Amino acid sequence: MIKNAIINNELQHKDWVIDAEWAKIQQQPIRAKSLLYLVALIIVGLITWAAFAPLDEIVRGQGKVIPSNKLQVIQSLDGGSIKKILVTEGQKVKAGDLLVQIDATRSESSLYENEAQVLALRAEIIRLQALTNETALIFPQKLINIAPDVVEREQRLYRANMNELQENRKVLHSQLQQKEQMLREARASRNQYALNIELLSKELDAVRPLLKSGAVSEVEIFKMTRELNSLQGELDVTRATINRNKAAIDEAMNKISELKARSIAKWREQLSESSAKLASLQQTAVGLEHMVQQTDIRSPINGTVQRLLANTVSGVVTPGQTLMEILPTDDILIIEAKINPRDIAFLLPGQPATIKFSAYDFTIYGGVEAEVTQISPDSITDEKGNTYYIVKLKTRVADVHEAIKVIPGMIAEADIITGKKTVLEYLFKPILRASSQAMTER
Repeated sequence: MIKNAIINNELQHKDWVIDAEWAKIQQQPIRAKSLLYLVALIIVGLITWAAFAPLDEIVRGQGKVIPSNKLQVIQSLDGGSIKKILVTEGQKVKAGDLLVQIDATRSESSLYENEAQVLALRAEIIRLQALTNETALIFPQKLINIAPDVVEREQRLYRANMNELQENRKVLHSQLQQKEQMLREARASRNQYALNIELLSKELDAVRPLLKSGAVSEVEIFKMTRELNSLQGELDVTRATINRNKAAIDEAMNKISELKARSIAKWREQLSESSAKLASLQQTAVGLEHMVQQTDIRSPINGTVQRLLANTVSGVVTPGQTLMEILPTDDILIIEAKINPRDIAFLLPGQPATIKFSAYDFTIYGGVEAEVTQISPDSITDEKGNTYYIVKLKTRVADVHEAIKVIPGMIAEADIITGKKTVLEYLFKPILRASSQAMTER
């Protein structure tokens, strides 16, 4: 009984203490409660932010700027005498800037001679085409304006060709007419001989019966027979002459027909030769034009004149001789970074990156956006025993701060973005790594 009473008293005492504490809490100022709620809210907000706020996951590497192209060697393709030197060592040049002028007198003279030959051949081809096609000779107005002397010469040749053809045709026609006249005369003689033979034969047949009666002497019969044989011989000769004249007429007519064909064949052969020459000259013209253009030696890239090897005006340079060397400073910057092998598995071409140049304060000038373009297929070990992969990144000069002057060889730091992680994942990463390795040691 006494024991139960004691226990009840103790329980009542505890309840009283709890009520007292709760009363104290209830009696605290409202400001303290608000502060407590605010702290709790901030903690919840921070946890929420840490769970969702993304942070860049980067792979960092040290590197340097390298030229996007190798050192550019400027050469004289055809050589010649130097007329002007327009740059000096250390001078910055842009693509297309004139560097050196070579005396173009020889190449221009060769080009002008080639152009004159081309114009002459074009006019000749037009003439030969008109002759072979039997059409009127018509030159393009452009050719008439450029080379009136050439056009006039070809017009004279065209008229001479046509006149020669007409004269030869007239000669052959005249010969044909002569043969035809001779044929007509031979036919007339043949007819006359045939008629005389017929009359003399009848006369001989009529007087032969009179020989017996003595009215006609045998001598007269012999005379008439001899005359008849003579007429027959003349007739045979005339017939042979007719055949010869017919053959001569056929030959003359063939010559007339062949005259035109031979002339056209000759002109076609000349046309073929002229066309081949024109094609050859046009190919030569391309090379000559290139020679003239090469007398103005221009920079193929943006860069800085590194070495000037030809520095004497009027000096003679040989074909292929190096005039100068230009260090490229192109619009494209290439950064070659060294990446630790443990990070290489996370890199892929096309990943974005930020380049920070060591010569410039990042907080003032900022970085430059870049992109991974190439990853070396194998690791490299240097003389000090350091192993790394070479990663090349590309950026544009236009993206660089205007106050930054980037030149090949500058040291840079590359921050390559490989992914995203939340703050919470970063905070729990050491714990997760430790838990995965906990109690696994031997």
